[in-house]
Amino acid sequence: MARRLDFYFDCSSPWTYLAFHAVQPLVAELGADIVWKPILVGGVFNAVNRTVYDNRAAPNSLKAAYMLKDLADWARLYDLKIVFPPKVFPVNSVKCMRGACH
Repeated sequence: MARRLDFYFDCSSPWTYLAFHAVQPLVAELGADIVWKPILVGGVFNAVNRTVYDNRAAPNSLKAAYMLKDLADWARLYDLKIVFPPKVFPVNSVKCMRGACH
């Protein structure tokens, strides 16, 4: 049985960007195939954690600062550039993700 990695992603997520670059050498080393699994993170939030939207209205400054630090640390590890916050936020990835399904 061939090795496979199911990669769940949403184009609006900076974590997808980082993980995309991190997973490439891993699958090459393992000789695995990537199975791309587009998901809408917003749909996941709606189903399991609606407080995400409340936090946008009244963000926790310590949590936000740590998230930015964490993103910067991971980006530095992979020698990638992340511009945060993006020019458009929140990003509506629905059309892009529909395209990823085909």
